[in-house]
Amino acid sequence: MNLSDLREAIRVKTGYPERGASGTTRLNSAINYALRHLWGDMPEALLREELRFPMIVARETGTLDIVANDVRAFKVNLSAGTLTDDGTLDGLWLEVKRGDSYILRRIQKVVLSFTPTGETTAADYIVIDRPWINTTDTGLTYRIYAYEYPYPADVQKIRNIIINPETNPREMLETMFPEELDRWKIGYGWRSTGRPQKYARGDYFVLDPPHYTPQVSLATQQAVAAPVVYMWGYDSSGAEQTDYGVAGTFSYKVVHVWGRQNIQTFRGVKQARYMSASSPASSQISTTWGGGAITISTPNIDYIYMNNKDSGEVSNTSSGYEKWIFRARHEIDETVSSGTGSVYPDVEKDEIYYLWKVIDGSTTTVYDRGDLDPVDRRTTIKDLHGHFHLRFDRIPDSAYNILMNVVRRPPVLLYDTDAPRLPPECFEALTELSASYLLGDRDGDMNRKTLYYTSYMNELARLKRIYSFSGHDSPSFGDGLGSSPRFGIADYPVEEST
Repeated sequence: MNLSDLREAIRVKTGYPERGASGTTRLNSAINYALRHLWGDMPEALLREELRFPMIVARETGTLDIVANDVRAFKVNLSAGTLTDDGTLDGLWLEVKRGDSYILRRIQKVVLSFTPTGETTAADYIVIDRPWINTTDTGLTYRIYAYEYPYPADVQKIRNIIINPETNPREMLETMFPEELDRWKIGYGWRSTGRPQKYARGDYFVLDPPHYTPQVSLATQQAVAAPVVYMWGYDSSGAEQTDYGVAGTFSYKVVHVWGRQNIQTFRGVKQARYMSASSPASSQISTTWGGGAITISTPNIDYIYMNNKDSGEVSNTSSGYEKWIFRARHEIDETVSSGTGSVYPDVEKDEIYYLWKVIDGSTTTVYDRGDLDPVDRRTTIKDLHGHFHLRFDRIPDSAYNILMNVVRRPPVLLYDTDAPRLPPECFEALTELSASYLLGDRDGDMNRKTLYYTSYMNELARLKRIYSFSGHDSPSFGDGLGSSPRFGIADYPVEEST
């Protein structure tokens, strides 16, 4: 059952609410609220999912010199090509040894082959999240590593973690409370490396969301200052490209992203390490084939976040934050004003925000001319607030594969075709609980609320009887005699009387 079917089932059951936009909105809110409640009551066997990620091996090559005029940047003294600027090091920890002490900073961004003010040769730099303690340190040894690993924001609970399941499937890591893990690391070495054996939940991190709204407009088709054409369906030289997406009406949202995990996803873009909540939606804008391309304008967040207005310094445009722009299609324009038009007119105006383009934080203007269609329909905007982390007892000495068995948070049903990630047996419980919220909370009739809530509890008890055990296996003592069904009464010898 999708959202539309659930609404109709509740209307048949209760006769409420009234039809129309206000009644549909009220009913959608009750269904989503009930879904969150039901999600916490159901057996976890219905919600279990698997996630995988590789661990990160520490890097400790060369030395660091603080940049005297830019105390948020270290010059890296090592051979070129050792570090990478593809985002996989952004957001990790920089452990710097100064005398007998170790000082930690987060890596905002790695900048390669940069020549700052006052320097004559290019070098590689690491920009950090907080200023260094002085302007003179040189020759410092360091280590880049993952102190803790973020997991997706919609993960509610971790059931267990297995390390390298394909090569050693019986090795399950021991879970600990954070304070227990701290005591363990103090006793066995806080900086020790090796094969992790224990884990605990780490800190909760929230990346600041955009506080601006993307501005959209139609571009002038022929640029004045340069021979660049901005037309929908045409490349920058003015040549028609019939494999571009069909025009129409669109709106855009922006999500800030910091760091990437070494997992390839959309068009070579690696999976995000941290994602913020989204910006408000831009206004809707329409264009036609051969009409003006759509201009999307956003602020320079590198300048905003780095507190450095000297363009000659490393940290000026090095926040490490990216803008992921999501686009929703509201209408399809099938008219062709010139040429042959798009050969892909059969698209869907589902009004869902899918990932359209990834740009750097300092980029302020991009153009949508249909060249990036189709969008990445696997990456949509979710209700994100922040990320919890996993901490391990050791820094890994190899890129071990981690398998997590998790329970995700319930999806938010926004569109009529959205369906909860639940088997059909759960729909009756969901409709009963939704009716309880809808009727009892609306008119204050506790008897009517109790009627539907009691029915919900009966349905929940039925679900627990069905799914309390893994799959459809018989539980222990299922035959009343043995701990396994194969030791039933028929398996025991019977002595015949003489």
